[in-house]
Amino acid sequence: MTRLLLCDVDGTLVDAAGNPHQGCRRLAARARAMGMKLGLSSARYPPALRPLANWLGGVDFIAACQGALVMTFDDEGRGLLIEETYLSPEQT
Repeated sequence: MTRLLLCDVDGTLVDAAGNPHQGCRRLAARARAMGMKLGLSSARYPPALRPLANWLGGVDFIAACQGALVMTFDDEGRGLLIEETYLSPEQT
């Protein structure tokens, strides 16, 4: 069984000024040491999450754009789209 720690970004991992909470890096390292996959969840667009992902030491998944995009990464760190879902103009 794969275990995943998927963390919200704004207001959870980062404060109102956009600064990451220092304890989050330790949490990420501890989760990895326990064999967990790490992911970020945010309304942000994927490139805006890259600095935080790097600061955490990397992540395995990103759920971005309010969950409309779910991505993982290849060995070179390039984003690989797993799922994308968009609302039609009629739904918005």
